[in-house]
Amino acid sequence: MPHVVLDPSGAQKIGLAVIVEAQTGVTYEQQCGGYATEQRTVEGFLIPVGGLPESQKIYDWFWTTFKGHCYTSVRGGPWTPDTTAQLQGLVAQIPCWHSTRGGECEPHYLQLDVERMDECIEAWIPVLTPYGRGILTLENSD
Repeated sequence: MPHVVLDPSGAQKIGLAVIVEAQTGVTYEQQCGGYATEQRTVEGFLIPVGGLPESQKIYDWFWTTFKGHCYTSVRGGPWTPDTTAQLQGLVAQIPCWHSTRGGECEPHYLQLDVERMDECIEAWIPVLTPYGRGILTLENSD
């Protein structure tokens, strides 16, 4: 099974991408969790989404809110109703175009998958896309 590590050197600015969960035979790995520097992997296909403004907003929000410590071992955990609502608002601004073979492209917006918030950390955000469940990735702050 092909395995792709997103930004293995930490020197590239990959922006925002969604890994849509699907049986493709390709797995993607991303460093995430701020200073926890976790490595997470999911099988699927990758879609670049949003742009630099959306990427910077989410990166800045994670840094301002958690200062690199967005993981469940932090006392009280990171996901209060307020932090979840804030992230939900940011994710809802990210366009993800949907297309079918021979069809037209239609704009949609990502949705935070609040049922999977226990998986959510910096640079590994569970979302719903027009293609199904996915993981929104971005640059990790460590």
